[in-house]
Amino acid sequence: MPYTVCVDVTPPHSAPRFRAAATDASDAVELMIDSRRGRLLKALNKLLMGPVLMGPMERLRLHSYALLAAMLVVHIVCYVAVRM
Repeated sequence: MPYTVCVDVTPPHSAPRFRAAATDASDAVELMIDSRRGRLLKALNKLLMGPVLMGPMERLRLHSYALLAAMLVVHIVCYVAVRM
């Protein structure tokens, strides 16, 4: 009795040819999860951009710029010292 060998030659990154009913049901769940993520992101943005945190965020921004400026000055001074 002859045997038939089936080999799948589709690349692993290609989309499946047929979709099952279970996959269609999971799309609805993913859509619900995505909308929930959107609401959570909106609430988080509202919290972070609110007036309560704007003072500390502005202070953090100014301190970051001051630190970068100090690092630049130290780098230039060390470069000049090494070159002499």
